[in-house]
Amino acid sequence: MTKPYAVALAVFVAILSLLPSPLAASAAGDSPSPDVLEQVRRTLDDICPDTFCGGDINYRVVDVTCDFGAALCAVTLDFELFGAGGADVPRRYTCELGGYRNTDDIAVARAGGRLRYSDRLYDDLLDCLDESVELLMPTIAFTRDLDLFGRTVPVNVPVACAGHADLPPFFSDYFYALDFKRNSFAVIAYFDYVTRYAATNDCTLSTVRVDARRDVACIDEPVSYPVCEVDLGADRAYVFKDFVDSTSAALVSSAPGPALPPTWPWIDGVDLYLPEVEPCREALLDGFSQTSRLEAVDARPWASYYDMRFVASTAIRAVVGDLARADSQCQYEPTTRPASDMVCKDFPDSGARLCTIESLGGGYFQVLATTTGEALVGFSNFD
Repeated sequence: MTKPYAVALAVFVAILSLLPSPLAASAAGDSPSPDVLEQVRRTLDDICPDTFCGGDINYRVVDVTCDFGAALCAVTLDFELFGAGGADVPRRYTCELGGYRNTDDIAVARAGGRLRYSDRLYDDLLDCLDESVELLMPTIAFTRDLDLFGRTVPVNVPVACAGHADLPPFFSDYFYALDFKRNSFAVIAYFDYVTRYAATNDCTLSTVRVDARRDVACIDEPVSYPVCEVDLGADRAYVFKDFVDSTSAALVSSAPGPALPPTWPWIDGVDLYLPEVEPCREALLDGFSQTSRLEAVDARPWASYYDMRFVASTAIRAVVGDLARADSQCQYEPTTRPASDMVCKDFPDSGARLCTIESLGGGYFQVLATTTGEALVGFSNFD
């Protein structure tokens, strides 16, 4: 005897089989439903901050339309410019993409029966942006010549600021989009940003002349995202480049100070106490998808430490500890890593030392210790 619930289940399954799937391919000449287009638009917009929306241009996907009869789809984006140098550029752009004849071409199913953009649509959109909007980036970002290597140029230095000398993060995706010397990047990035920072923070500007080849030194090991030191005479600027889309800068006095502790090979197997990244990631990122967050701490109390890696790990703990006390999005959870996992390099002229430790839950910390007793702690997200 067939059980009643089995009959009901069979009827239910039969009814479901008659309903159209959300991914049912549209016939040639049809257009996808508004719901399908909205799901594609929303999921394109959701992935935006971690990929093509970083850097100088912050995109917002506002519309997706398709005409399968004409085999065309159009993705319209609004964009906001970060660090605009006065260039007159459009604020809305539409990528017209060909070869789309049915819903299967633009969308794939995901968990829960919802849809997302297809890989093909995503790749075509990136190609469109690379070939069109991204070409505007040099004119958007800087009004300065991008190739300064071996030339002497005037650079502004803020003095008598109402705020502080540390500059907040700014966006610079063009660094990897264009092929120019990192020394030039450091000079231009610092000049471009400090000029605008000074205008909104009641700073007086003085001008020094900088040779990008002679006065700039960069360290890019072991994670290959450089920190550059710019010699400004009485001060030194440090420019931190992150994994994708931001740059931070700080201004530090060039006054000489005590030598920093060395790194000793016999310390390599000793554990460093460090915070886990994941429980504090949102606070460290401070609202950005990737950021070179830069915090200055007083390292003078640790000057007597006999290995530089102890100074650097203490500075990292201090920054995350302060965040955990001030921000509910941050919890301090300790972990240990062998000291050999932290690599330290010296800037030859100033004696400042950069120490880097990566893979702490998908990110890396960089600690720059200066001879004036400051430690600048930067965090970047691997994503």
